[in-house]
Amino acid sequence: MDTYKGFQIKGLHLDLKAQTLRFSAMCDIVRDAAGWGYNTVLLEYQDKFPFKGDLAALAAPDAMTEEEVLEFVRLCSSLGMEIIPLVQCIGHMYYVLMHDAFAHLGEEKGVFSHMHAFCPSEPESFTFYTKMADQIMRLHPESRYFHIGGDETRLSATCPRCAGSDKLDLLNRRYQDCCDWVIEKRYKPVIWSDMLLTHPELLPAMKNRVVIMDWDYWSIDRSNGASHLWGIEKHNPESWSATHQTLFEPVVYRVKPHLLNPFPYLRFLQEQGFEVLAAPAARCAGDPNFVPQSFHKRNCLEAVYSAAQAGAMGVVVTSWSLRRAPWPTTENSLIAAAMAMENPGVSDKEIDDVFSDFHFGVADARLAAIPDLLADAAQKTTAVVDVFTAGLAYPTGDMGHVEDLPTRLAIKGQKLIGNTQVAQAYADLKFDAESALRTLERARPSTPAQQYRTAVWHWAAETAKFFGEFVPVLTEARLGQAQITRLENALHDLRAHNTKILSPLLTEYALQSDDRARIGIFLDYLHSMK
Repeated sequence: MDTYKGFQIKGLHLDLKAQTLRFSAMCDIVRDAAGWGYNTVLLEYQDKFPFKGDLAALAAPDAMTEEEVLEFVRLCSSLGMEIIPLVQCIGHMYYVLMHDAFAHLGEEKGVFSHMHAFCPSEPESFTFYTKMADQIMRLHPESRYFHIGGDETRLSATCPRCAGSDKLDLLNRRYQDCCDWVIEKRYKPVIWSDMLLTHPELLPAMKNRVVIMDWDYWSIDRSNGASHLWGIEKHNPESWSATHQTLFEPVVYRVKPHLLNPFPYLRFLQEQGFEVLAAPAARCAGDPNFVPQSFHKRNCLEAVYSAAQAGAMGVVVTSWSLRRAPWPTTENSLIAAAMAMENPGVSDKEIDDVFSDFHFGVADARLAAIPDLLADAAQKTTAVVDVFTAGLAYPTGDMGHVEDLPTRLAIKGQKLIGNTQVAQAYADLKFDAESALRTLERARPSTPAQQYRTAVWHWAAETAKFFGEFVPVLTEARLGQAQITRLENALHDLRAHNTKILSPLLTEYALQSDDRARIGIFLDYLHSMK
C-alpha cells in the first residue's frame, strides 16, 4: 500500500425501506460515522421520502417529513458528509407498482412474485422516474452525485409492450436516458455494476456518463477466492461467451480456474476509463435476523484493500435493512472499514480494540469476538434449517408488512417435522449464546450509548438462546396444547424484549413489520398446529 493516497469517497449506506430508522437514530448514526472517518452517506429513501402532489401516495406512514430531510442535510453538511441520494430507475419498484394508480407503469411479473420493474417500453415510466428524482433533488441541491440504481433488472420475457424489442437495447436506452437527465440536472450519475458486467456490451455507452459502484458482498480474504462473477460460471471459463472471455478472463483469476481475485472487476473498470467505487456489505441477503454473518467484516476490509490497490475513488459500505439485524450489530464491520480507509495496514487487534471499547467501554478481545461467535453459531443452524429469514419476504400489498400465509408456508417448507439434525444444531446455538452472555459480563459501559449497544448484544444473545430452545420443539409431528401455550407465552415475552430494545432505533410503523417478521409468523405457525 505504499502508493495509497486516500479515497475521495468514504461512504456508508442508509437503507430506509424496511427497517425504517427513527430520525434521531439516523442523526446519531451519521455523527458516529463522521467520527470514524466517513465523509459520504448513500441515502436510499424508497417510500420514506415525503413525496408530494401526484406522488404523495408513495410516501409510507413513517416517511420523513420535509423538515427532517432538510435538517438531516444540514447535519451531514456540518459534519463534512456529502449525501448521495439513490432512486432506482427501473427495477426494485415494488413500492411504486403496488399502487393501482401506478401499476400500468410496470412490466408483467416475470420471474418475480410481484411486479418488479418499470416497463422500459412505457414512456410514462421514464417521466414518472424523473418526477420522483426531481422531488428528491430539490432537497439535495448541494449533492454532487445521484445514484440511479439499475441493479438486478431481470426484465420480463412476456411483457406485451416489449414484444419484438431487444431487452438489452431497452435497458441500454433506459440507463442512457436516466444518466443524461441526471447530468442535465448537474449531478454525476452513479449506477450499480451487476447489469453492466453481466452484459458488458452495455459498457461503451456508459463511458463518460456514470460512476460505477462495484458491489461484491462475497470477496473476503485474498486466499479464499469467494468473489462474485456476474452472468458467468465462476470456475468454468470455457462456458463463457467470447466477449466475457476476452474482457474478464485475464482479470478475474488469481489461479485459473479455482482461485478468484478479490473484487476482480475494480481494476478492469478503472482501466476501461470509469470512475469506480467498491461496495461491500455490512448486512445483506442470507443474514440471520438478529446478527449479520461473520464474513462481512472481512468483506469490508477486502473492499478497502482492493480499491486502494486499483486506485478506485473510494468505498461505500452497503447495509440492507430488510435483513433486520439491528444497526448496532453491523458496526464492527463499519468500524473496520473506516479504520482501514484511514490506514490499510491497520491490524485486526487495533480494529477489535476500537470496536470493543466503542460498544462495551473496554478494549477486550473476548468481547470483540461476540459478533462472530453469534453469527457463526447461527450460520451452522441455518445450514440445517433456516427460520431466521422466513419472514423477510417482500409482500405484495405493503413494503412494511409481511403476509401471513406465505411466511407460514415458508416455515413449513423448511421440513422441520421429524428433522433429526435440528436438535444438535440448535443445541450448539444455545450453547454459544450462553457463552456470549457470560462474556458480556466483562463489558463496562459507562455512557448511555455504550449501555444501549451492550443491551443490543445481550438481546442478540438472548434471541439466539431462545431459538436454540424453541426450534427443536417444532420438529415434533404433533404438539400438545400445553406445549403450544408454553411456546406462545415465550414468544410474547420475546416480543416485549424486542420492543424494548428496538424502539429507540425504529419508527412505530417499522416496529410493526419487524414484529410480524420476528414473532408474528411463529405465532401463526403455532396456531396452524392446533
